[in-house]
Amino acid sequence: MYGNEESRQTFNIAPWIQSVSISQNGTPLWGTSSGGVPGFVSIREGESREAKLNESSKESYELFKPLTFSERVIAPKYRNGVSTSTITPTGLVDNPVKRMDILWLQAQMLDRSN
Repeated sequence: MYGNEESRQTFNIAPWIQSVSISQNGTPLWGTSSGGVPGFVSIREGESREAKLNESSKESYELFKPLTFSERVIAPKYRNGVSTSTITPTGLVDNPVKRMDILWLQAQMLDRSN
C-alpha cells in the first residue's frame, strides 16, 4: 500500500462477479469467471478513489460476449493427467495409469472422432 497512514482510507464495495460453468452430475468440468475486487487501482488526477472502486460494482456482461465452449472437456478422472511421476532420492519414478484406463481413453477418443 502506498501513502502514509493519514492518506489511507477504507471502502466497502460489493463487487460484480460473473461466471459460467459446465458440470456433470455435480462434478465441475469447465468454467470461467470475471470480476471481483481489483488488486490494484490507478487513479488519475481528478478521479476519486471511491468512484474508481465502485466501477467494479457495476453490472457487466462482457465475459459472455466472446464466450465459446470447448468441443471437448477432460474427464474428471484425467484432470491431473494420465500419469504421474514421483521424485525420489534416486531420481524420478513413473507411475503410469493402468493399461485398462489407457484402452478406455483411446476408445473414447476414437468414438468422438467418428
